[in-house]
Amino acid sequence: MTMKEQDPAKPAVRLDVVVKEAAPSEHEEKLPSDICQAAVLEVLRGRIRSEIANASYDERRVVQKRLLSQPRLPKYVFYEAAARLQEQHGPSLGSVPITVRSVNISTPGAPSLWETMVKQDFFKLCKNVPTTGSNESHMLHVPIRVSDALCQDLPRKEEFQGVLRDTLQALKEDAQALVAAIEPMMLFYAGHGLGDEEVRFQPESLIPHYDQIRSTAHMNATVKPLDLRAVAPLIYRSPDHQHFLWTEHLTFVHARILPLLPSRLKPSKHKFWSTLLDEADIPVASRKIVSGSRTFRCATIWVRQGIAAWYYDGVAFREALQTLCHILLLMHVAPSDEKQFYVSQRSSIRRKKNTAEDKTTGDDTRDEEGGLSTHSNGSEKPTRTRVPKNERVLQLTEHLKALILDDSFEEDLTVDDVRQKMDGKDPDISNLSRHEADALCKLANQLRPFAPRKQSPFHPLLHIPFVVMANAVLNTAGYHHLLTPLYPPHHFEKMESHLPLRLNGETMYEIFCCKSKDSLFKLIDKNGTSVNAQEAHKHNDSVLHAFFDREHLASVCDKHNVLRLPYLYVRSEKEVVI
Repeated sequence: MTMKEQDPAKPAVRLDVVVKEAAPSEHEEKLPSDICQAAVLEVLRGRIRSEIANASYDERRVVQKRLLSQPRLPKYVFYEAAARLQEQHGPSLGSVPITVRSVNISTPGAPSLWETMVKQDFFKLCKNVPTTGSNESHMLHVPIRVSDALCQDLPRKEEFQGVLRDTLQALKEDAQALVAAIEPMMLFYAGHGLGDEEVRFQPESLIPHYDQIRSTAHMNATVKPLDLRAVAPLIYRSPDHQHFLWTEHLTFVHARILPLLPSRLKPSKHKFWSTLLDEADIPVASRKIVSGSRTFRCATIWVRQGIAAWYYDGVAFREALQTLCHILLLMHVAPSDEKQFYVSQRSSIRRKKNTAEDKTTGDDTRDEEGGLSTHSNGSEKPTRTRVPKNERVLQLTEHLKALILDDSFEEDLTVDDVRQKMDGKDPDISNLSRHEADALCKLANQLRPFAPRKQSPFHPLLHIPFVVMANAVLNTAGYHHLLTPLYPPHHFEKMESHLPLRLNGETMYEIFCCKSKDSLFKLIDKNGTSVNAQEAHKHNDSVLHAFFDREHLASVCDKHNVLRLPYLYVRSEKEVVI
């Protein structure tokens, strides 16, 4: 890597490659398909290794399912394959270039190639990848000082670190604004489903006693029952529904809000996304994101990680289901215990709020009496809460959850159905009283229309209606502290463990080399030609190592026996992580 001072105010960083492709030539070499396929497969293996290395051991099967659900291969696979082929076969071809058009593999056949590899090689690759990412107890990473990792002849090193600091702060604000934009979309979908008309929901219909209605603010909530027969097939065949709140959708939302890259937006191709975005009541603040293209890619990935953990892993639905079933059964079969529990919870919350000001923000405390977990800044932290030690209600709760998720019934359940389902499963509770059987039957029939079934995939389109419905009921019953948030709480307080700012060719370009006046550097290729964002993405490795010393990073990886991934994580303006 060398520097070329084209502009005293903005030094140029030179790559070690020529990024501009030659014009299509009749002399362009079409390589044999078997050689091309081998190169593509090697790139795909690298992609799988990268995904494995960023997942905990427990998450690996989920990663495999996610990889199999991808409908098409990203274009960079073919660019990287062409680069490998140029390195391997270029000298034997003389001046004939090897470009992406030289990769002789049919695009329709590529996805099936990908599917076959994921199914056959995923767990073989798992054995050879030291791993892992999100689970801190399994994370293998090495922190490095930025000042040590940067290339020695890179100018403006202090300014470089300052830009990293500002970008980390902007990234957090950007991600929070994006969440503030998608939450109204989720509420709109909960109230309208796949249709145009909103449906009113009466939460008081699930509450048996008048004195248990402690708030009227949410009695006119809009929640439409889940149309499982319509939504479930769309998740498999419609990209808009399949990728709901995933990277492509979040990028679409982000671009429409800023707006970013308006020329690339094609609302006609994303009717479902456009409808939600146009009809939802997006906060004005979310439409004034100022960080722009410098952080939007990392922000969308960070938000997506929260969505993945909350919905695609089923956490939000399970939490809402557990809490709602428990509280409703207390109300129906043990109203006196429920009243005592409610009073103890309110007292606990008041007590904690009175002492929260003297505690350090971020420390968790737990109410030993009621089992309510709260955050020491006074805000309640929604978790699965332990209600009074009423073993009967605890057992009934598990059976109610099973009845709600049971996919062997199409019509409403009867009391006989309830008894039949419970016979022989739990000897301690098989002798249901008439009142208990009636409560289970009634609640199951009221809640089943909003819930997916046991065999349904974990997906936000299947879970959001139930979460919103459960929150409306709990609000009406006065349990505001037991609501399940639409987005995981405190997700953005864990920047040092999540490491959301990832430096690769594309993000390095957007943060340091974009065409705005305040960018720190210019980026040029080996011939001195300016490099744009797309070219930086294609030549990720060259861009990254134009700033960070390749040999130094390699020596650190060898010393600690760490797998070298094609990017770095930023912990602070002074430290990056391999």
